[in-house]
Amino acid sequence: NEVQAGQFLYQLKLPVPVITRALMNLKAELTTLRSDLEQWAASSVWTQPRSGPRSQLSPQVKQDISRALICAWRRQTPSVTIEGHLGYELDLNAWPVDSLPVLTANFDHISVLHLSNSSSGHFPAGFLNRLPNLRILSLKSSQLVELPVAIASMAQLRVLNLQGNRIALNDETVATLSGLTHLRSLNLTGNTLGRRIDVRRMGELKHLLLRHTGVADWPLGV
Repeated sequence: NEVQAGQFLYQLKLPVPVITRALMNLKAELTTLRSDLEQWAASSVWTQPRSGPRSQLSPQVKQDISRALICAWRRQTPSVTIEGHLGYELDLNAWPVDSLPVLTANFDHISVLHLSNSSSGHFPAGFLNRLPNLRILSLKSSQLVELPVAIASMAQLRVLNLQGNRIALNDETVATLSGLTHLRSLNLTGNTLGRRIDVRRMGELKHLLLRHTGVADWPLGV
């Protein structure tokens, strides 16, 4: 709205000519995002659940996903302040994650991503890379058998919810999780982990949920 637009311009703290160029760049970025999404929506997009037949996304689902992404880019989704950092939410719950479009726009203002209850369990390469400043990531019950690679570079992550997936730990997964040194909450409930995790570097961790994981030993560092 008009108030938010004024606050955004004030926060830039830039000379008017520079602000003008910044606004022109944002307009061009939005135009490109809309064009990318229109091309994606016009194409045949398929999803492959972990169990069940491959199916084609309906035009309505593609329109809904496109609308959600545009609203998130325009900061028209709920805002959230986490440890003094102002960000915005992106809610893609229950949509098939393997069919998400390739993003070229800047989504570094997104702090919270809800992407739970998806049936496919596979992320297209690069999708999460466009969300580098996530503080909260929920991938609950999304048929994941391994961690998305992009999680390893999410240095700002505070809450990671992986409940109800099919993740089994290996050396790489353990290293990825242990590298998330700013985590406050980690939920691995319901995953057949197969081995204990290492939380020795997670000095800020306050909540660790490991129910129904088949692990009998305490995590390293507890």
